[in-house]
Amino acid sequence: MRFMMLLKADKTTETGKLPIRKDLEVIGRYNEQLVKAGVLLDAAGLQPSSKGAKVTLDDPDEIEGRSHRMGEARAVRHATEQRAARAGN
Repeated sequence: MRFMMLLKADKTTETGKLPIRKDLEVIGRYNEQLVKAGVLLDAAGLQPSSKGAKVTLDDPDEIEGRSHRMGEARAVRHATEQRAARAGN
């Protein structure tokens, strides 16, 4: 079984600031327990949502077959264009 731990986004998390030392220590102890149990697969963090892109499919009801794959391709292209525009490229 796999789990993902998320922290609800707020003004602090969206700035990309790290948690306070006390919280990092608690997280570290918990991660250490997971490592010792052999169940920790990855402890990488996620980026703030401000670095992401909103993806919308043309036809969200059709999620199978060619239409779905083409919708994904358009969504990825759109997200890439949005990211480049924010970066000033």
